[in-house]
Amino acid sequence: MQTTMSRAVAALARSTCLGGLMPQLQTVYQCLPLAPMHHHHLSTSSTDQVPSTDAAPSKSTPGPSGSSGAPGATPFSPQLHVTVEPLSGRFEGVSVLTLNRAEAGNAIGRQMLRELLDAVDLLRKERTTCCVLIKSCVPVFSLGSDQLEHATMTHQETAEYVHDLRRCFYHIQALPMPTVALLTGMAVGSGAELSLAADLRVASKQASFRFPEVTQGLMPGAGGTQRLAQLVGVSRAKDLIFTARKVMATEAAQMGLVNYLIDSDTAALDRALELAGGMAESAPLALRMSKTAISCPEAGQWRVEESCCTQLMYTRDRVEGKRAFMENRKPRFTGE
Repeated sequence: MQTTMSRAVAALARSTCLGGLMPQLQTVYQCLPLAPMHHHHLSTSSTDQVPSTDAAPSKSTPGPSGSSGAPGATPFSPQLHVTVEPLSGRFEGVSVLTLNRAEAGNAIGRQMLRELLDAVDLLRKERTTCCVLIKSCVPVFSLGSDQLEHATMTHQETAEYVHDLRRCFYHIQALPMPTVALLTGMAVGSGAELSLAADLRVASKQASFRFPEVTQGLMPGAGGTQRLAQLVGVSRAKDLIFTARKVMATEAAQMGLVNYLIDSDTAALDRALELAGGMAESAPLALRMSKTAISCPEAGQWRVEESCCTQLMYTRDRVEGKRAFMENRKPRFTGE
């Protein structure tokens, strides 16, 4: 008979192996400009929830489905892009937030961002959740903002999207309970920024990070400049952002970007569950007060990042970066 641990691991492992990504999607989402958003609501049911004998039913925020009438909007998918599942048994007190947009490598489009905001709001109100595990349904954490949705957006729409993205990641960081991000593949742009919003990161050796915004005339604008510098130091943060280079998990662990480096994807999932489950056994109020005491960012630094990012939305280089992406060519920046 399988143990509670092995059943939970097996169930979550199945949800991380839904098939490979299409090669063209890997190319489309490799470099990230931050995308705009129009609001959508979660559908009332999910057709792809994690099947687990140790888990209670997944939670979602109900609402009508439909599509946005705004320019550049894409149809709303009836399948949830984000699910929240409370575990039970040995892992009671742990809720698993799963990014579930496999066909796009968990690119953060309008629907996923709306669902992330709703999921975080749900978790914030939870009294029985002592730890949140953030994971992907595929062997990629997230390829960043949705390039295809972004391509037709105006400056104003882009600014609105970045504002909501920043708000979402701030709310993830501000969740009262500890959060753990599990990474078993690429985390690019705003996908990497999402992982930074978690308190701890568990990564397999196949995981990687990249912040390519400057190659598109932008900068990490969803809290990335501040969180990255806090984690790895100012000098290393400048290196990663200025060069836009890819960092594999082994190097990321050496610089403090990854807390736990694990050999394989399956073992990383196992370790993340053990870590979250162990924290869930501690006193809930003690965990929450400890997090509150440790997490006291300087408000002024965040305002500076927001101001700089907003100014970039209206530059000629930003327009050129967007156009170059659509024309599949190298951008010609002028510094304007």
